[in-house]
Amino acid sequence: MGKDKLGSGWDREKEGKKHISVALDLGIAGDLSLAVFENGRRDAERNQPTHNLVYTPEGGKTKYVGAFWKKEGKDRQEYLMGRIDLKELGSVVKNGVTIDFTKVEAPIDAKICRAKETGSGKGPNYFLFRAAPRAQSAQATGNGEEE
Repeated sequence: MGKDKLGSGWDREKEGKKHISVALDLGIAGDLSLAVFENGRRDAERNQPTHNLVYTPEGGKTKYVGAFWKKEGKDRQEYLMGRIDLKELGSVVKNGVTIDFTKVEAPIDAKICRAKETGSGKGPNYFLFRAAPRAQSAQATGNGEEE
């Protein structure tokens, strides 16, 4: 699988809800804060995502921008595999730079995996990578709610 690092993530808890706080790397514009929540309203029979990726602009309404499914690797390590639909971000102004994500043609296949322990405890808990496109896109979207 070809990988390009898209960002990093940290375990967080807010109002009793555990989530992964993700810093999506926007290059010279800095990082964009996103969050991954477990999908508490998932219908497994309909193959809905186990996790949702959301973006909440300052003072704005939360937008669903990605869907992920929990998987287990050959080494028995869990990871999340899914897609990020950058188009859903709309136009974002970050550090004085306007980024128009509406022009992004297709969702990005992505993988979120746990970072290896470094001993210092200061690094991220997760890494977000671009993944090789899947042959089947049945899991491309999900509209579950975080809970």
